[in-house]
Amino acid sequence: MDTQAQTAARQRTGDIVTMEHVRFAWPGREPFSMSIESFSLPRAKRVLLVGPSGSGKSTFLSLLCGIVAADAGRIEVLGQDLSTLGGSARDQFRAVHFGIIFQMFNLLPYGSVRDNVMLPLRFAPARRARASDRGTPEQEAARLLATLGLSTPRLADTPASRLSV
Repeated sequence: MDTQAQTAARQRTGDIVTMEHVRFAWPGREPFSMSIESFSLPRAKRVLLVGPSGSGKSTFLSLLCGIVAADAGRIEVLGQDLSTLGGSARDQFRAVHFGIIFQMFNLLPYGSVRDNVMLPLRFAPARRARASDRGTPEQEAARLLATLGLSTPRLADTPASRLSV
């Protein structure tokens, strides 16, 4: 297991994510399981996940942001060991620290693209405070959409139910 010295060394190197001895299997899905012996993501680095359908990309991301809990091992994000958090606490951690764009679900179909982008501000006071430093929630949504190359007003006002997968 990880010692305090190893944790301190990792924090000095600036890793924002570390995974050690992680094991996960979807219930009832016998042939699929995930095993991650060691993974780290240094601050200011990017990672591209590439693989065929069913190879575990979404499972990896679900573990990383705490949507699902690992069966074994340690996943640490920004110094927080996710295994020490219950489901509700993981939800709160995710609301504060992650922005997730789901491919096929979890959008409010009656809300616009802009409404769905602003939704996390309702659930995470810390995120709302960070966004208010940049202006109104609408301005922050516009900034995020522009960053993703989705800044056309027509798209921002489109109901999520009208979006293509």
